[in-house]
Amino acid sequence: MERIILSFLIVFSLLSVKAQNLDGEILPSDRNHWTLTVAYDAAIPGKWKLDNGSVKMFKPGSGISVGTDYMLLISNNFFFEPGARFFIDNYRYENITIGNSSPEELLNVYGPPVRKIGFRIPLTMGYKFDIVKKGSLFLSTGPEPIIGLSARTKFDEDQTEIFEENMYEKLMRRFDVAWDIRAAIIIDCFRVDVTGAIGMLDIIKTDVRMHEYRVSIGLGYVF
Repeated sequence: MERIILSFLIVFSLLSVKAQNLDGEILPSDRNHWTLTVAYDAAIPGKWKLDNGSVKMFKPGSGISVGTDYMLLISNNFFFEPGARFFIDNYRYENITIGNSSPEELLNVYGPPVRKIGFRIPLTMGYKFDIVKKGSLFLSTGPEPIIGLSARTKFDEDQTEIFEENMYEKLMRRFDVAWDIRAAIIIDCFRVDVTGAIGMLDIIKTDVRMHEYRVSIGLGYVF
């Protein structure tokens, strides 16, 4: 009987110590940490701007990105969060008509797809708000350099010769810089964030000007 009572006392003591450790545990949102994130991207290409007006050349599209961010808490709830994301974004040309100018010929209408692959490097700074017991709200903003690896397009019906295979060769620039505005919530080890990205640079090599925009919704795990 004494051994049973002693065993219960030992188990109770161990549980009490563990409970105290959990109460004193530092939450992921209150320490420096890494986050692994998968995001849905809404790609929003801007209009082609000309000297005498503008033309809508591309339709909005969608894509996916995956990467990591490092949350560095500085002081007084201010933080710096660099990261790296690999992305695949898709959108389409607006309907393009191809054919001779003669009235007898029917014009063909195409909407060829564009697929862009590359890396984004968000570098944001912001402020942390402790809104709930087990989590925080993070608001941040900052530049995001973008490095393109490929941007391919093609026509259906074997009309690939009309456009270059890689648009970075003649039409688009590989390097861009977006300005990010981000809101993120971390509860325990899970994170949800929404990012709006405003393209800062003209990405077209010709006399036409164009900027790209994006809205991303990410789900992440903090470790």
